[in-house]
Amino acid sequence: MPFYEEIRLYAIRLTDDSAWADDLVQETYLRFLQTKDDIQPNSWRAWLYRTARNLFIDQFRRQKRTQKIKNVIKTDLVPEMTQRRISQPHHALEQEESYGEVFDAVDLLPARQREVVLLKFQQGLSYDEISQITGDTKTTIGWLLHEAITKLRTKLNNNGEE
Repeated sequence: MPFYEEIRLYAIRLTDDSAWADDLVQETYLRFLQTKDDIQPNSWRAWLYRTARNLFIDQFRRQKRTQKIKNVIKTDLVPEMTQRRISQPHHALEQEESYGEVFDAVDLLPARQREVVLLKFQQGLSYDEISQITGDTKTTIGWLLHEAITKLRTKLNNNGEE
C-alpha cells in the first residue's frame, strides 16, 4: 500500500495508542481502496493524511476522550538520542534535557499550531500538502507555523517562562 508506514506513524502520533492507530489506518486504507480510482495518484499522499486525520477527529469526538492529544515528535528522536549516548556519553544527559524542554514547549502549543508543527517538521510535508490535509490555506499554515515558532523561541529563551 502506498505510504502505509508513513500514515501509520502519523496515526500513532495522533492517537498515542498503537491499537487505535492500527484501527484508524485500517479504516483509512479501506476507504482508499473503495475510492482509489477517483483520486489522482499524485494526490494519494495528501488524501491518506486528510482521511486519517478526519477519522481521528470523528472518533475522538465520538468517544469524547479526555486525554490530551500528545505531540509525539520525540519518538523519532529516541534512536538519535541513543546513538549520541553511545558515541558521546558526557553530552547525552544535557542533550536529552534540551530535547525534553523542546517537547514540553511543543506540547503546550494550541492544538492547531501543534498539528502544523508535527506535519511540517516531523512528517516533512509541504505547505500545499498540509493545506490539503487540514483544509486551511497555505497562508494560514504559514501564519500558524510562524506563531508556533515565535512562541517556542520565546518560551525556550526564557527557560519555560513566558
